[in-house]
Amino acid sequence: NASWKTTLFDALFCMKNLVIFTQNIKVGDNIPNITPFLLDENSKDQNSEFEIIFLYNDLQYRFWFELNQKSIVSEWLYITDKKEVCIYERSEKKFLKYNKSSFETRILKNGFDGLRENMLFLTQAVSFFAESWKLKNVFDWFRDKLELIKPDNHALWVLTKWYIKSNPILQNQVLSLLKVADLGISTFTINEDADLLAKMRVDNMPDFIIDAVTTKIETFHQKWDTWAFVKFDFEDESSWTKRLFNLSWPLFQALEQWQTLIIDELNSHLHTLLEEEILKMFNSTQFNPNNAQLIANTHNTNLLNRDLMRRDQFWITEKNNQQVSELFSLSDIKVNKKINLEDAYLKGRFGWIPKVNIFNLLDLNYE
Repeated sequence: NASWKTTLFDALFCMKNLVIFTQNIKVGDNIPNITPFLLDENSKDQNSEFEIIFLYNDLQYRFWFELNQKSIVSEWLYITDKKEVCIYERSEKKFLKYNKSSFETRILKNGFDGLRENMLFLTQAVSFFAESWKLKNVFDWFRDKLELIKPDNHALWVLTKWYIKSNPILQNQVLSLLKVADLGISTFTINEDADLLAKMRVDNMPDFIIDAVTTKIETFHQKWDTWAFVKFDFEDESSWTKRLFNLSWPLFQALEQWQTLIIDELNSHLHTLLEEEILKMFNSTQFNPNNAQLIANTHNTNLLNRDLMRRDQFWITEKNNQQVSELFSLSDIKVNKKINLEDAYLKGRFGWIPKVNIFNLLDLNYE
C-alpha cells in the first residue's frame, strides 16, 4: 500500500495522452497531469522526465522527454536494430542531433514551424510529415498497442457495452469466459431501449455513447430444480461478474492484437484463482501466440508462485527513506530455489512491507 504502484501506471497513461493528444493543448495552457515529486524541497521545482523502451515491428524504440507544467524542455528518440541509432535529440526548438536518413529535408527545415512550447515534436512531425515511418511507429504504438485499465474508470462500462454489442465474435468469447469462471450464467442478451434511443439521437450525442447508454444487458441463470431460466438485469449481478465482464474485451483484444495491456489493481473484485487463470492466458503460447504483454499490479500475494510465473516476471515497489518509490524484479535478488516466495515476501525478505499492528490503537488517547 502507498508505494506508488498506481502512480507508475498513471505516468504511462500520461505519456500516452501527451503523444496522442498534445496537439490539442492550446497556446499558453498548462500541460495536464504533470505533478512533480512534492516530498522534497528541491524536486518540487524541478522538471519531470519520462522514458519508455518498447519493441514494435521487430525494432526497439527508446523515447524520452523532459517537461514541466508549461513546456516540453527537451526530447529524443533512439531506435535499435543491430545497434542503437539516434533519430533525433532536440532542446526546445533546436536539433542537437539527428539522423539525416530518417528525415526528409523539409522536416529538418520546417519541423519546428508552429511547434508550441507545450507540444511534443514527435506528435507534430507525425501530424504534418506522415512519411517518417520511424516517428509514426512510435505514435502508432502508443495509440494502438498500449492500453490502460483502471478499476474506477466509469467510461470502461460504456466502452465494454459498445465493443461487445458491435462484435458477435467477442460476444461468444465473453460468454465462454463467464462460463469458465463458474459464475452460473448460462447466456446473456443485448437489447436496446427504443424510447431512450430516440430521445438521445435528438441530442446529437456521439453514436458509440448512444449505443452504449441505450444498450441493456440481461443475464440468464438456470434454476437448480428445473430446466427453466431466470432473467436478471446485469446491474443485479455481483461486483465480481461486472469486473470480469468489463475486463473481457481488453483481455481478448490484447491477445488478438498483441497489445501491452496495463491493469491497475487486477485483484479488485476478482477471486485469486481467476487472477491466476488470467495470468496463465498471457503465459500460454496457445492463448497468446503473438506475445501480447500483461502488466498488472495487485495485493494478492498468492500469485507469488514459481509454478505460475518466472521470478523475472515479479516486480516489487517500495519506498526508500526519502519516500521515493523504487521498482525492482525478484530476479535481481538471490533467492534459494526451494524458498516459498509468498512467505518470504510477507516476512519482509524482499524489502519494505507495511508495519501494521491494529492493537496499537488501544494505546491511543481519544479524549
